[in-house]
Amino acid sequence: MLTYAVSFVVSLLIVAGQGVMKKGLLKTEITQTGFWPMLGEAAAAFLHPKPIIGFLMCGLGAIIYYLSLRFVDISQLLPMTAGGVVMLTALMGWAFFHEPMPFYKLAALGLIAAGVMIVGHTKI
Repeated sequence: MLTYAVSFVVSLLIVAGQGVMKKGLLKTEITQTGFWPMLGEAAAAFLHPKPIIGFLMCGLGAIIYYLSLRFVDISQLLPMTAGGVVMLTALMGWAFFHEPMPFYKLAALGLIAAGVMIVGHTKI
């Protein structure tokens, strides 16, 4: 049960952090040409609050993940977390960023979910 809880919390933090970063970066524009000016504008974009909050959320998810490895099996935690990130990212893209969700993506997500359930429930 701990594996499920940790996997869900870590997946949620990582996906939410990436969503917050994307929302913040969508509001910035890179107008310069040339490598160094563009690099400066890109670096400035990451100094806005939303990308920083997103990085902190992803970092917290990583810390919880690494600390939980002392208590749960990595052979179950890693596939469940990775599958959760894939599922939640697809859901976030569809719900918040209006990305298309055609049938083949739904079918692929179903296959991923089936594989994660098999790996997550198998104790070797």
